[in-house]
Amino acid sequence: MSVKIISVEGDPVEEVLRVSEAEQAELILASSHYRAIVKKASCPVPVYIMPGSILVPIDSSDMSLANKENIINEAKATGSKVLLLGIVPVHVYSAGEKAELEQLRKRTTAAVKKIKVALTKEGVEVSEAIKSGYPDEEILKAADEYSVSLIMLPAGGKTPSEMTKAAAIILDEPERICTPILLMGEAGA
Repeated sequence: MSVKIISVEGDPVEEVLRVSEAEQAELILASSHYRAIVKKASCPVPVYIMPGSILVPIDSSDMSLANKENIINEAKATGSKVLLLGIVPVHVYSAGEKAELEQLRKRTTAAVKKIKVALTKEGVEVSEAIKSGYPDEEILKAADEYSVSLIMLPAGGKTPSEMTKAAAIILDEPERICTPILLMGEAGA
């Protein structure tokens, strides 16, 4: 790893942003005392506040439970809390499929509860939210709404899920987000 130490005087937030631009930084790591950097930073330099909040989007599959070790390791390494965001992809159902949509909402809520229990047992502070809509849009809205420091997304798997599709959409349009993204590979791979 290459490290360069730079010492400057002035307003810490302004100087961090000035130096990151001059050095063409790809990521700014900051303590929670410098949350103002997030609001003032311009894309594409993502800002990771530590400790912070990690957003983990969840659908009705067991993909997040399979990746629980990745989530636990990241939360413990950074001292961060985890926000489990259950997303019900309403766009895949027609108006006549309300019963199926309600079953999906229940399965998504159950998947969120299951991973919450697993993370809590490991000493990770967890909160949860359930949203309905297009997964990529709900992830980006939640990242802003909850001021998250990191988004952990599935990188893929044998069977594409709504979350892997959302990850692909978000990664194809990096200008839409300034929050760092950590891709979780398929568990066991």
